[in-house]
Formats: sequence, C-alpha cells, structure tokens
Amino acid sequence: GVFQPVILPGDVPAKAALLAFARRGDLSLAVGEKGLIIRNVTGQTPEIVESGLTADLSGVCAAPNGFLACSEKGDILYSANGTDWESQAKWSDMPLAAIAASDTRLLVAVGAGGSILAGSLSTAGDALLSAVETESDADLHDIAFGLSTFVAVGDEGSILISQTGLLWRTIKT
Repeated sequence: GVFQPVILPGDVPAKAALLAFARRGDLSLAVGEKGLIIRNVTGQTPEIVESGLTADLSGVCAAPNGFLACSEKGDILYSANGTDWESQAKWSDMPLAAIAASDTRLLVAVGAGGSILAGSLSTAGDALLSAVETESDADLHDIAFGLSTFVAVGDEGSILISQTGLLWRTIKT
C-alpha cells in the first residue's frame, strides 16, 4: 500500500511514544506513553482523548462493540466510541503488554512473566476477567485473534495458542 505521514494534533506531548494501534471501521486509535490516546489517528482531524490514566497504554484492540486498551500497570479500559473510556479492571501485580478480542467478545491480555488475563466483554462493555495459568513464564509481548484462535508471542520465540483464552497450548518455548 501507499504510506503517508500522519499529522498529529499540536497538543501531543513532545517526544511521546505511540505503542499500539487499532482500527474498527472508519475509526482508528493510537495509544502510548502516560495514558495517551489519539482518536482518528489516520483521519483528517486526529484528536487527543482523555484516558484517565498516567500509566503507559501498551496495547489497544478493536472489539465487536468498541475498543479495549491495556496498560503497563495492569489496567484494562473499554470505550464504545473511542472517546469515552471506562476502567474495567486493575491487576496491579500484572503488567500488560497487549490485548485482543474475538468476534464473540472473548478478550485476552498478556504481559510479563507469562501473565494472561482472559474473560468476556458484555454487550454493555463490562469485562469479567480472571488470571490464567500456563506452562510458560516467558514475557509475552503481543497477542492477536484470527481464525477462531488467540495467538500470544513472547521472549525466546515463545508461541502459545488458545481458542477460549482459558486453556493454552505451548507451540514453542
């Protein structure tokens, strides 16, 4: 495809790092350091949106009924419109790196030391999550959902897969 520079709003903090990106329909979001959220980042008029957090937002994903974001401090946020964000959970002992959602509203967030949070997102945007044990203690850096499967990847080539988010199979450690 053709790439072009994105013109960010003038009120984006100097040298602020963007750490993750998601798109749902015509709406795109970028998240980053110190709770930064930029709504409509690929559009004509990107705008900064208040997340309510000071922690780095390390992951964002599109969900069937909105967006989810996670932070390095274990926060999970939800927004139906990319503008109004609500805290869904705080796992202060679990730094999170990335989040993914299925088309059936299952969600999984991954992070340091093989940390995995899994659960479901109601149609109203409420999340019910629990910590999941796996055989891996490798730091997990990203997760994606496709073809009815979650795939998490991390240090030393670790790859874990799950169809439910609750039972994980290690493909490579």
